Amino acid sequence: MKKKISHHPYTVTTILFLAFFLAGLFYLRMDRHELGFLLLVYLLVTMGIRLDDISKRLASVEVAVNQLLRSGRHDRRTTADLEAPPANGDCAASGKKSGVLPAASSGKGEIAE
Repeated sequence: MKKKISHHPYTVTTILFLAFFLAGLFYLRMDRHELGFLLLVYLLVTMGIRLDDISKRLASVEVAVNQLLRSGRHDRRTTADLEAPPANGDCAASGKKSGVLPAASSGKGEIAE
């Protein structure tokens, strides 16, 4: 049961808050301010779930990067070894110019090729 809840936290949260909302609407006779507050709490809980998911993903990326660095299989080049892009806008691989507008354009936002 716990595994199902952890795999679908948004569904479980939505079902619970929908039940609270309907109970508040029909049985507790909540007005719109109290129901709006319940909606705000729902949004905050949902945001917390999302932030927890993001933090878990970042932690797994950090672990993977540390394992890669310890294994010695990473690329040992430095930023000084990498070639800087040309200053004139030429793309060395394709021979085309980058998307820079010419000096005399029609004014319609066209991109030069």
